[in-house]
Amino acid sequence: MTVKSVHIVDDDKQHRSSLSWFLRTSDDYSVRDYGSAREFLRKYKDTKPAVLLFDVHMPDIDGIELLEIMQRENVLASVVMLTGYGTVSTAMKAVKLGAHDFLEKPFTERSIHVTLDEALSVSKRRFFAAQIEAEREGALSALTKRERHVFDRLVLGETNKMVARKLHITERTVETHRANLISKLGINTLAGLIELNN
Repeated sequence: MTVKSVHIVDDDKQHRSSLSWFLRTSDDYSVRDYGSAREFLRKYKDTKPAVLLFDVHMPDIDGIELLEIMQRENVLASVVMLTGYGTVSTAMKAVKLGAHDFLEKPFTERSIHVTLDEALSVSKRRFFAAQIEAEREGALSALTKRERHVFDRLVLGETNKMVARKLHITERTVETHRANLISKLGINTLAGLIELNN
């Protein structure tokens, strides 16, 4: 069974401890908790799918400000905001900034489980997409400058003849570069080249 990673940021020690205990004992959650946004920022590493639970009302850096920091840093984990006395405007701002959801305390056992599972699924998709993008960039970085020029023309749907004319090279040279592309990128069709570029 996959471990579900959850990070709780809440300055209320009692609530933080209670929520941590509940999650650890009610499902297969791996929970870390932090007493302040600053502690979280020092310790958190965005290296695997996770859900970040941020209390809205905290001293120094509040939950909304912490959410803004996560957005600027393109964190792949999903953020869920927690509050004991939320307002519609605060909830709307949180969602606009990219929060997955906004839960008011006290929340039911079912609502927290459903929200966490949904948020974790979103985070998993983000990590998968980032991995695919990194692999794509890695593959394309293996191309020579000329191979990349040929690749860029081919994915536009240009024929070998058109590519040769645009790059001032022979069709035979284009065919050679195309064969190198297929070999280096591990694909065997023009459709594969186009898909790699999307």
